[in-house]
Amino acid sequence: MMVGLIAGFLYLPRLVQRLGTQRTLYLAYAGFVFVTVPNATLAEWVPPSLIHLLPIAAYALAIGLSMPLLVGQALQPFPDNAGLAASCQMFLQYSMMAVAAGLLAPLLWDSLSHLALGVRCSPASA
Repeated sequence: MMVGLIAGFLYLPRLVQRLGTQRTLYLAYAGFVFVTVPNATLAEWVPPSLIHLLPIAAYALAIGLSMPLLVGQALQPFPDNAGLAASCQMFLQYSMMAVAAGLLAPLLWDSLSHLALGVRCSPASA
């Protein structure tokens, strides 16, 4: 997963220069949707193994492309209070991750296909 995040963070500046902010964000969201298909297919047809880490790395690449852009857009309306806005944003982000990890993950961890379904539904809920 870390390789995907680092690759996304490293490739982001070149991609933004080439495509612009909005098209790069659309590309990252397309990556989220595209990665869920092989993830669900692998979860359904392949027994648990290391091959299941590839879609997670690709998902992390999409996160690495989208998160800096989304945080920048979220802080743009608050130029005078950027520090306060950033801490509120991070508090909300970590609170939602805690809710997802504490409530949703135990409902889905019965099988890989349930987890893949949960990942498939997460971009739609965002």
